[in-house]
Amino acid sequence: MVRRRKLADQNKMSNQKTRYADHVTEWEDLTTSMAAHAAELPQLEIQRAALEKMLEKARSLTTQQADFQAQKQEVSKELQTTVREGIKLATVLRVSLKQHYGSQSEKLAAFGLQPFRGRKAKPAETPAPQPAPPPAPQTSPTGSPRPASSPLFVSFQGFNGSLETLNGPLKLCEAPLQVFKAASKTLKAPFEVFNATFKVFKGPFKTLKVALEVFGAPFKTWNVTSRALNAPLKIFGAPFQGCEAALETFNAPFETLRAALETFEGPLEA
Repeated sequence: MVRRRKLADQNKMSNQKTRYADHVTEWEDLTTSMAAHAAELPQLEIQRAALEKMLEKARSLTTQQADFQAQKQEVSKELQTTVREGIKLATVLRVSLKQHYGSQSEKLAAFGLQPFRGRKAKPAETPAPQPAPPPAPQTSPTGSPRPASSPLFVSFQGFNGSLETLNGPLKLCEAPLQVFKAASKTLKAPFEVFNATFKVFKGPFKTLKVALEVFGAPFKTWNVTSRALNAPLKIFGAPFQGCEAALETFNAPFETLRAALETFEGPLEA
């Protein structure tokens, strides 16, 4: 509260500007006006020249500040990208260390990892209380025995026997469940390695897919063009085959003539 009052008093006492650009603009106007009236103000020429130097220095520092601000933004963006990639690689390394040494190895503590030490032992199970023995039959004054228990007590005894019957199958299922749980924990590390590796190589695969789509269009165009030229080539194929057959027909007489010339060549040379 005191600081706010002090700032309010300062704002009332002076109209000091908070932006450097406002000061620079005022200095430019002031030095320009004084230069235009330099003949009338020779005694202030030294101060005006000093203000012009301050003005040039302020302009240079403002430019440097803008450059530093842009460079700071670029560095911050690059730092964020580096941190994201570093988190991914660190995750891959941690999972790989667990797979190499085992999730229960104490060597993981050297790398800042918590080894898996198993679940805490369950407290010993207290035996279920045994039902109280049925009371002895009482006799009536006439000497005839009374019923030993009520129908509600008999129903409770039947329910207790059913629970004891189900207790055996439940204990048999407990061991397979523990084996399944241990197997799932063992396979957790390889799945984490695969997931982290897939995330790392996801970007290059996307780039390869885009490249294949870009280069696929020219091949599709060439396929369509070759199919279009296939029909004309088939049309001109028959005449070419006819010319080849005609040449083969005339080849036999020429061979005969060549053999006759070779026959007469010997006597002529003699």
